[in-house]
Amino acid sequence: MRDVIPPSLFEIIRDRYLAGVSDAEDKFEMSAADEDSLTGALGQAISTGKPRFHQAGKEIYAWKISYYKLRGRGPEAPEKYTGADGLFQIEVKQNELIVLRKGLPFQAKKNWSRKDKKLVSQCKDMQKISKSGIVIDYTKIGYTACDVQDVIDADGYKTKVKKDGKLAQLGQTLGEEFLGCSIGQQGLYYDTESKKILGTDFPEISTTHIVSAIIVHSEQIE
Repeated sequence: MRDVIPPSLFEIIRDRYLAGVSDAEDKFEMSAADEDSLTGALGQAISTGKPRFHQAGKEIYAWKISYYKLRGRGPEAPEKYTGADGLFQIEVKQNELIVLRKGLPFQAKKNWSRKDKKLVSQCKDMQKISKSGIVIDYTKIGYTACDVQDVIDADGYKTKVKKDGKLAQLGQTLGEEFLGCSIGQQGLYYDTESKKILGTDFPEISTTHIVSAIIVHSEQIE
């Protein structure tokens, strides 16, 4: 990412992720009823809605952070075969041309503490649709994340993932690793017209029941 956008824009987007996750953590009790509520609050806190604009020298960049929640209940729920609760997505354009578009599938848990065989299965399913994904753990003392492969290697034990030093703060995971392109998949995105996750080497996955949970802001130059 650092090689396609200016450092000033990198910092703006990173700070957006860090501030958004921090805000969601501060309001944990307001959405603590279930994982879906916590995920919705997090997605709204980090998302920008309409593109925002940043000028660096003579160039103007349009950037957008978004998240899409996959339906997990009912017949043919996308979560059941993708393993993911949703998709984090970022897009940056320069002169109307996309210079960066990437996605990161995620599965979310609240107070994950014991061995979770179902989570291991979900992580394996996520690897079928993307080369990279994360598991988020919501707790009242903070939000952490780890790579799906680390969950598989630990056989679903959070204690082992933590002992192995694989847990990281979610803000850092999104603001540094995802933004910095060490995780996430280039070209992976949700297409609102076809209702599919596209831009992957894996078979296209229909996500008809994905719903957007983006806060809509007015366009502005930062």
